Amino acid sequence: MATNNNSNLLDSFRAIYEDGFPDINEREDYDVILKRVTLQKQSKDPYTVIVLDTLETNNQEKEVTGGLIIDWYERSQTIHLIYLIVSENHRKKGIAKKLINEGISKVIEWIKDEKGIEIKNVVFESNNPYETKTDNFAPSERLLAFSGLGAKWINISYVQPPLDLKKKLVNNLLLLSFTQFNKKKNKIPAVEIKAFLLDLYEGLGITDLEDNIHLEKMYLELDKMEDENGDIELEDLMEDSKYQFGSGKASITYHFIEDQSFTKKNKEKIKTCEHFHSLEKDLLNYQNQSFAPLNSRFVRSVDNITLLLPKAYQYSSEGKIHIRLVLKNEIDVITSLSFTYFNNSDLKIWHLTISPKNDYYFTELDIIKLATQFGSIQECSDVKENICLKYKNRRTKLMTIKELMMELSNSKSSISLNSGIIQLLTNEIEEHVINNFSKQIQDTKRHEIEDKGVMSLAKAVCGIVQGIFDFDRMDEEEIYDTIKPFMSSDLSFLSLSRGTLLKFSKEDEIMEVVKDSIIISPYLLIPSSVLVHNENILATANNLLNQSLENKSSLTLKNLSSNQEKIHRLINYEYVDNIFQYHTENEIINNGNLERGLTFLKSNIQDRLKELEEKISTKRNKIKMFSDAMIVAILFIIAALEFGKEFLSLPIDHNLMFIGLPTLMIIIFSFFSIKKFV
Repeated sequence: MATNNNSNLLDSFRAIYEDGFPDINEREDYDVILKRVTLQKQSKDPYTVIVLDTLETNNQEKEVTGGLIIDWYERSQTIHLIYLIVSENHRKKGIAKKLINEGISKVIEWIKDEKGIEIKNVVFESNNPYETKTDNFAPSERLLAFSGLGAKWINISYVQPPLDLKKKLVNNLLLLSFTQFNKKKNKIPAVEIKAFLLDLYEGLGITDLEDNIHLEKMYLELDKMEDENGDIELEDLMEDSKYQFGSGKASITYHFIEDQSFTKKNKEKIKTCEHFHSLEKDLLNYQNQSFAPLNSRFVRSVDNITLLLPKAYQYSSEGKIHIRLVLKNEIDVITSLSFTYFNNSDLKIWHLTISPKNDYYFTELDIIKLATQFGSIQECSDVKENICLKYKNRRTKLMTIKELMMELSNSKSSISLNSGIIQLLTNEIEEHVINNFSKQIQDTKRHEIEDKGVMSLAKAVCGIVQGIFDFDRMDEEEIYDTIKPFMSSDLSFLSLSRGTLLKFSKEDEIMEVVKDSIIISPYLLIPSSVLVHNENILATANNLLNQSLENKSSLTLKNLSSNQEKIHRLINYEYVDNIFQYHTENEIINNGNLERGLTFLKSNIQDRLKELEEKISTKRNKIKMFSDAMIVAILFIIAALEFGKEFLSLPIDHNLMFIGLPTLMIIIFSFFSIKKFV
């Protein structure tokens, strides 16, 4: 480690420095930095130190492999690591780690020995991966490396002032800290962060310190974040590796709808499926044994697919943006495709189930990421758009979940994934934890959750149920409000939230039977399909009703009557109701109807159908009145002509007759045109 100011070494470092920071707004002029190092600093300037790492070459010369540029402030007693760069040829050799751990430590010792000042905190900036368009090194990879070296995030809306008069302010940076060098490690007093920010702005020549909007905003955020001791808890950028469970027997299922009524294969008989048939018959009640309202079929499974979760993601919670980095983002999975066809509506509900292969597992965070496809927008997460899959043995482009579904199903329909199923077996969770957890959620009284393992598991389940990442903040009251199973026992519980069906159980015999084909239990899959189907039926009926009842609607009586007929068919014939014989499946339907608002929607449609009936009746009466008036008018014209001819003996003007007959023909034509729509 070299710390001298040898001009040749510093010149070599210049090229590395300028190549490493291509954005001129983020890069301070190198000559300005050198002046601060070699000449007397100005009163408000920080002290500046350059630390270089060198390698001895074959001809015994020193090659610069990387370096640190450090500013430090006497007043706030803070080291500001302004630049860390390693030559492209020497990356991934541990040089950055060496520069940080050894270089910063030596600078801290030197400041104490030479200046008699104890450094309190070490801070630095790094690019926000969501705000940086171009960089020579992927910002998320850089953050991942820094996190591995002990960095944590001071989560404020950090704005770096312009580095000189020719540059702009920079707002695409995160303010971080290497906690191993801090006096309070993972905490920094808010006053110390404010003192550093003031030093930074003053050192860069900002004069309106009291009225600076960026400083003021950061100060206010720090005030809100500080705890009772005035400290700021630094935020870990790494996704929590201490997951509550890693289930190898977990699955997530997506549904999408394909309308078969416009295809040539309409009403084609679905062949009996050996994987579904006996289980489906077992589910249906007596009335539906001979003429089943639905038929399910297993299509195929694919086991050479890798799931690629995003290496970095962000979400919003309690008014703040949070960023997380991921170490394990590739999981080998098996996928299963099946469908349920509804005979009366000609709708086909496709099901794509994803489950980890042997030796792989899904954590609660993996499941939450996959569940974002169901449309959760509570945390405004970007995970949904960044989940991909790829075939292991093919040179094909990455696919989204929707694209995989379209490929496997050979469907051309527009795919919308807004509901599905999550099934988890808990055999990998400690038995006493799952037993205590089951007792807690079944107890009607809200007892305090004393067991830390149960509390952690309960929070993780809340995250899955709600589809949120920031579940660790949840308290007991929120846990009890969130985990509301409609069926539970010592072995399992079932819940529904925002269209997603969740089964959490110690074991599932049926799941074991179908693990190599359907993967998920058909006793969950088929009732969930019915809910998806009925939701679509009611949505179609409701749209038709809205169109028909619009005040500005230009629909004719014939159109309105046709819509009325379609709506009656949808809710009385195509809507699937009361088809299961077992209590569990009927409870899934009943609770799903309530959770998704289907019970209310169906009732509302039935009530509003009366409005449509009145509208049709009113329109029909108006047309009848008009047609009656037309008849009276025609009869009057005929009577008037006859009266003039027979009784008044008036000569008939042939020219008048020529004009009158076409008019009469138009009246008659109009009459019959109107009658056609009655």
